[in-house]
Amino acid sequence: QKCRRISFRKVVDTVKQHKEDERKMGNSVSVESHNNSRKRHRAPSYEDEQDEENHIQDYSASTSKKQISGTVALGAGSYWGTEKFIRNDFKSMFPKTIKKAHVGFMSPDPSHSRSKKSPTYEQVCTGDTGYVEVLYLELNNPTHELFEALIRFFFQFHDPTTKNRQGNDHGFQYASYIFTSDDEQARIARKVRDELQHLINVRLISCYSTKVVHTNVVSMKKFFKGPKSHQKYLERNVHGYCNHRLRFRRWPQLLSERVVNQ
Repeated sequence: QKCRRISFRKVVDTVKQHKEDERKMGNSVSVESHNNSRKRHRAPSYEDEQDEENHIQDYSASTSKKQISGTVALGAGSYWGTEKFIRNDFKSMFPKTIKKAHVGFMSPDPSHSRSKKSPTYEQVCTGDTGYVEVLYLELNNPTHELFEALIRFFFQFHDPTTKNRQGNDHGFQYASYIFTSDDEQARIARKVRDELQHLINVRLISCYSTKVVHTNVVSMKKFFKGPKSHQKYLERNVHGYCNHRLRFRRWPQLLSERVVNQ
């Protein structure tokens, strides 16, 4: 009998333990379900805000502006006038932005049969070398805004609508060219050029000889520095030859831009 009582008690204890385990499991499932529900409907925690903030910061970093090169070469007719307007007028508007500036020659296609390996000024003046008179520039602390301002000003002091000519100066060496040194420069140069063409089309700019912009945007090539006597020529020869002039002082705003800025 004692053995049977022990066995019976063990059975009873086992049944109680089993029921207790079931009760605990049920409560656990219920609590977990409740917690899941709270997770779905609870207000964002500090950790969530930090995760969201980090996500936003990562997104901002991925969409931030790319770096832009500060080296560019501009062809706008006789390089004496180009140098004068950049060194004097542009530099006065944006002080300490010009690191280096030299006049010289650059060919958009050095592989062309006409291109000389090391052209002289006299050779380039024939118009048969494939080289353009340019101002080679290095900017201090280049930014997208500074480069765009430079390209806009470039179009303000020369006529980009006369192909291979500036005033009385005729020949390929006087062509309108922007030699860029990275993709960001090229993108901005084309954007400003296309904007200028649109401004001409809608008659907000009417100071040029024709109505078609012929400025070429190409990648930077090897630069050949001009004669020493030609560097800062108009600074040393105040009354020297220059057929450049400011054709308009302020870049016109399109109607859509005016509405946004009001």
